[in-house]
Order: sequence, then structure tokens, then C-alpha cells
Amino acid sequence: KSLATVSICVCFILLGNCLKQSGYDFNVAMAEIQRLGAMSEDVQIVINPNTVGIINVLAISGLLQIYNTIGQNKFSILLLVSILMIMGMLTASRTFLVLLLIVLIMNVIGWAGTLGKKIRYFAAISLFCLILFLVYKQMFPYNYEFFMSRFEEKDILNGRDEILSEYDMYMSNNIWVLFFGVGLTDFNEKVLNIYSISKSVPHNGFQEIVVAWGIPGLIMMAFLLYLMINESSKYSMRKSLINYISLVVILVKIMAGQLLTSGYTMLSLVLAYLSLCQNFKQTEEN
Repeated sequence: KSLATVSICVCFILLGNCLKQSGYDFNVAMAEIQRLGAMSEDVQIVINPNTVGIINVLAISGLLQIYNTIGQNKFSILLLVSILMIMGMLTASRTFLVLLLIVLIMNVIGWAGTLGKKIRYFAAISLFCLILFLVYKQMFPYNYEFFMSRFEEKDILNGRDEILSEYDMYMSNNIWVLFFGVGLTDFNEKVLNIYSISKSVPHNGFQEIVVAWGIPGLIMMAFLLYLMINESSKYSMRKSLINYISLVVILVKIMAGQLLTSGYTMLSLVLAYLSLCQNFKQTEEN
């Protein structure tokens, strides 16, 4: 809930800036907003839209994990999830949408109960998402059109495949880097100025680890994840798929983004560990 509150506050600050840009005309601000974040034409606050969207997804995953546990106020959780989902769509981030779908699917599959209860839960969550989508479309028509247009672009990967190929070619021609890396200190400056790569960081977290620390670094990071899961078993002996949602979100996210050079992604590993440690005991009615 704390992460959700912080994320919502950031989103409202961004919306406030949009309102300021429109001369405090609420109707104009809501009708013409394009994206929440630094890449937007109408917002100049330095926050990447994908960053806002991913943090929202992590907050949603945490809220859904505790939604049906004993002692939780379901209305407050649904309200927070609703705001986070609408704000996430306002980022026009395709990453946000993909990760949100993963969270919802894993949540439905991991839901405790019979097949009939899972089906009813799936129907309820689908209706909930549909209502939110219609509200979003009605309130923010310009943002909706811009968001939909992003799925019609020819380069839907936004050049990430070319960056991946460039770094792969570089590593294949530099065995020393493949096994030992360039080091994390001044990482951006090294790859730009010393190693003459056009992009300052890889846009794939696994590739980024190899470039920074070599193959041994990748093995150590995999061992770290193993230790996280193994250590969490001391607190949560019987895990369900729901325990792994945050970790899966992070792993999918870094396939198209950074890990070591992204402070909030590294910090989100703490959230993943806490999720692994929890016993999400559900109420009897579910």
C-alpha cells in the first residue's frame, strides 16, 4: 500500500503539471494529455513514462497479492488498483500493459479455490478491467488515441532489437569483455567513449550484466535469485504462484530494460523478496 500511495502521488504531480501547462483549464488538460512522463510533449518533469508504468504494475501486483488476505479492506485496495491502472494507461507505455496482463493472468491462475471459483474470479476481474478501460477512454480521449497508435508502429520494439544485436556483436568480438566485463563503475561513459557503442546501456538486463561483469556476473546474479527464493522458504514454506508475481514482473521487465544501472529495478528486488516470504492466507469465502 505504501508503494501504491507513493506511485499515485507521483502520478498526481505529473497530472498537476499537465493542468499547469493548459493554463489550469481542467477540460483541456484532461482532453489533450498525451503521456505522463519526461517523453511527453506536455509534461516536462524528468520521469520516464515506462518507469512510472512499471512502478504502478509492481504496486498493483502487491495490492492483488494481499487483496483477499484476512484483515484487508477490499474497497481501499480496489480504489488504489483502479487509480494505478488508469494512471498506468496514461503513460501510454506498452511495457506497462504487457506486465499488467502478466500480473492479472498469474493472479487468476494462482487464485486459491476450485475451478468454478477461478472462473468467477476471472470474470469479475475482466469486468473490472473493462469498466476501468471505458472510464479511461472516456476521460482521456487524446491519450487513448495516442496509446492505440503505438501498437500500429512498424518498429514496435522501438529499436531494442538493434541495440541487442549491436551489443551481441561487440561481445562476440571481445572475449575479454564476455568473460570479465567492463565493470560497473562509469559504465555509461565506458561503453560510449572507450568501446564506441552507440547506445550508453544495453536495453536487456541479462545482456547488461554480461557487459558489466561478464559471464561470471550472470552466474552470480542467477545464484542471488536462487538464494532469495531459498532463503524465503524459511518464512513461507508453501508458496503459490502468487508469491512469484513480483519476481516474474521484474524478470520480464529487464528483458526490455536495465537492471544494474536502474536503481528502482534493483530496489524492487526487495519487494520481490518480501512477496516470496509472505503467507497469503486467503479468507474462507474464497
